[in-house]
Amino acid sequence: MSSTVQRRVALPGDERAQAMARGVVLEVLTDAGLEHLADEAVIATTELATNGVLTSGTAMDLCVEADADGLTVILRDPVPTQLTPRAAPTEAGDVLQGLNVIDTVASSWGTSHDRRGKSVWFRLGATPDVTEATAGAFPPLEPMPIELDPTPERPARPAAPTRIPPAERTAGWLTQLPEQVAQQLTPGETLTELLRRLAETIGASSGVLWLDERLGEPPQAAALHGLASAPPPPPALPVYVAPPPFDARPPASVADALHAAGAASTVSVPLPLSTNIRGVLDLGFPAAAGIDVDGYALALLSAERMALTVDVSRVDETEARRRGFLVFLAEASELLANSLDVDLTLVLVAQLCVNRLGNWCVIHTLDDYGRPTLSATAHADEREIENVQKQFQGGSNDVVEDRLRTAVETKTVTKLPAELAGIVVPLLARRQVVGTMSIGDPPGRRHTPEEIIIAEDLGRRAGLALDNARLYQDREAVATALQQGLLPVSLPETAGLEFGARYVPSGDGIEVGGDFYDVLSLGEDRWLLAIGDVCGKGPRAASITGLVRDVIRVLAREDRPLPYVMNALNVALLEQGERGRFCTVAAGIAERSGDKVRVRLCLAGHLLPALVRADSTAALVGTIGTAVGIFDKIEVEAVELELNPGDALVFYTDGVTERRDRGEFFGEDNLLRTLSQCAGRDAAAMAGCLQQAAEEFGNAPVRDDIAVLVVRHQP
Repeated sequence: MSSTVQRRVALPGDERAQAMARGVVLEVLTDAGLEHLADEAVIATTELATNGVLTSGTAMDLCVEADADGLTVILRDPVPTQLTPRAAPTEAGDVLQGLNVIDTVASSWGTSHDRRGKSVWFRLGATPDVTEATAGAFPPLEPMPIELDPTPERPARPAAPTRIPPAERTAGWLTQLPEQVAQQLTPGETLTELLRRLAETIGASSGVLWLDERLGEPPQAAALHGLASAPPPPPALPVYVAPPPFDARPPASVADALHAAGAASTVSVPLPLSTNIRGVLDLGFPAAAGIDVDGYALALLSAERMALTVDVSRVDETEARRRGFLVFLAEASELLANSLDVDLTLVLVAQLCVNRLGNWCVIHTLDDYGRPTLSATAHADEREIENVQKQFQGGSNDVVEDRLRTAVETKTVTKLPAELAGIVVPLLARRQVVGTMSIGDPPGRRHTPEEIIIAEDLGRRAGLALDNARLYQDREAVATALQQGLLPVSLPETAGLEFGARYVPSGDGIEVGGDFYDVLSLGEDRWLLAIGDVCGKGPRAASITGLVRDVIRVLAREDRPLPYVMNALNVALLEQGERGRFCTVAAGIAERSGDKVRVRLCLAGHLLPALVRADSTAALVGTIGTAVGIFDKIEVEAVELELNPGDALVFYTDGVTERRDRGEFFGEDNLLRTLSQCAGRDAAAMAGCLQQAAEEFGNAPVRDDIAVLVVRHQP
């Protein structure tokens, strides 16, 4: 083709501009032999005309030129508004504003501005290699001789096409979009383009594509043609019924919404959707005769293409939503698994639901009598939390309480009353209900069946997390009670002597440790001092610890010598039948006589205590004997020490000396050095100093119990 084809027309500033502009562009492409550019050209032209209508609302001038190198389209309007490629829309009205489609399909595009208005143009190259702009192909545009009468007479609508192009070409035009364009269009934009093509082909003056998601909301307009805004929706869409055969002409009817837009008759075409969605395509025609047989066949074909777009879109949305739910459940499980605090778990569950499964969430736990008790509340708007809580407080709403009881008794999801608009999900753990999770409907709609399934799954995970947190706290409480029962409630207070002690359990505190210490008054001036380490942890170790402590106390009260006490203790442990449950013990009898304090010391396999003098010197003292509970006979020896004023005798367990830092032990050297630095302090301060030094020696958590007992001769 060597000639150039040009057209220049005036477009009205209303919804008719798009159809007229597309018709001019198609005519130019046909005359120029560039029909292969039709898809991209009509989509870009529609975007150009739509923006012109939205930004100016006045008559516009359209110039179209086609030559051997491609097509150039220029639209000029008298409103000098800047146009840029649109980003993500922030409001509903932003969806149509911008030139992102043109930016996608055009080889080049741009704008120019002067005092008379602005011009927006795009260029489509005849081949992919042609990208140069030819916006200047037309001579400079003179001011358009348009009278801006505030009440201009509306020109007559374009007549319906007198003929339909060949069937094959028309079918492809109605159903096929360029791949590079289709990938950039949203499902809504694709449906709008398909509706425009159908309307222009069969002469429809207006059209609406209705979709009903069947979620309790009225049908929504998914695509419009020839209408400034969506008409009022019908109450509901009918169940799909196969339309009349394509070779039969459907009867004409009149729909109020399209009739108000100028349609003399309408035709409704159901969409053959494979999902649970219902769809109907309403088409309006300027003539009472409506649609002919050939046009009806094309409408059926286009309806099937639209149904395919809707089905694919819903499948993609469903898959994306399901992937999102799987990620949500995985993240929720991780958060709940890391919480072993009951109150924190309840708050987490409520916050996880808000904005993802509903607008608000209220958690109830069951008391000892199985009655729901409000435990946690979350709301997308924190100012509404109090209002929601009032609906669930005991006695304020009998219907709500009845629904909560129903969910607990049936172990199934139950709907809340209409004024609350939500569901009650039971929190299940080991086939038992431990609470309920009430979730408000998402804003503007009800819960989908899929969301209810996800809520049930979250309810099971949350119930198990809540039950585990309770079991952990119960176990921790039992361990704490047992451990406290194995340690003295308080240390004696007497003139001339000071007692101090520290105990740090290993791990997270849910296991009873095997370390213990004891101070027992045996009279006015005599005291029993004992510290020990039972092999193992847990209830069994606690029972051995209690046995050791009681045997030593009973025999010490009978004034038995310490070697006798150790042998008797050895026999008692062997009688338990578990030779692996041995124990190391250090026991001493402190006696005060006037200003002197003497300590008889006996060690059964235990670490040597440290004697800290008032002058800050420290040394290990005593003689290590055989641990109890291993052999039938043991060898132990009692030694006597004298504590001068200011001196202290420090007992400890291996949790102190075996504390590690990168493979290095705290050891006896650090022990003596620390105690030397603590000399002169009272007994409690010395015990705390040693305990702190041992804990700070390594960064890892304490893996073995730490017990320290100090007796000091007060100066």
